[in-house]
Amino acid sequence: EKGEGYIDYLWPRPGPDGLLPETPKWSYVRYFPAWEWVIGTGIYTDDARADAIEKSKDDLRSMRYDGGTGYFWINDMGQPIPRMVMHPAYPELEGALLDNPEFMCVGAGKANLFVEAVDVCRANGGGYIEYLWPKPGQEDSEEPEKKLAYVRLVESPGWVRGTGAYLEDVDRIITEQ
Repeated sequence: EKGEGYIDYLWPRPGPDGLLPETPKWSYVRYFPAWEWVIGTGIYTDDARADAIEKSKDDLRSMRYDGGTGYFWINDMGQPIPRMVMHPAYPELEGALLDNPEFMCVGAGKANLFVEAVDVCRANGGGYIEYLWPKPGQEDSEEPEKKLAYVRLVESPGWVRGTGAYLEDVDRIITEQ
């Protein structure tokens, strides 16, 4: 009717032991009238979703701001302790349970930063968390610096996306402006 378009449908999926039950799939098809052919290509929706998730992680991994020092991380919504999904500055954390004592840096009670991030996202969909963290180049310092994180819930796939800024840097920028 239109010569081309997208369709969604159910189709058996090949598996290691034969065909699996019908699975949602998307296809793009185009009609070639000179040959009277319809040519199409398709992808199972769960594969497309997995590809989109990986692309989103790669895009966030490469994003920088504030002269290249600012970045975004992603943790999951796991309880009681979340896991790191993506962290460009500390890729060794990816997949790890975020229970390291260094993450106990929020407030007087030294709550876990990533547990707090999950709690803020569950309660409000996002928000701010003030915490203490060593500043790059000053890791040997006795006193970590005040930092402010902004976290936001990404409902599907169930992520916390976050970024942080040292309050000293924010104060300096405000003073300069």
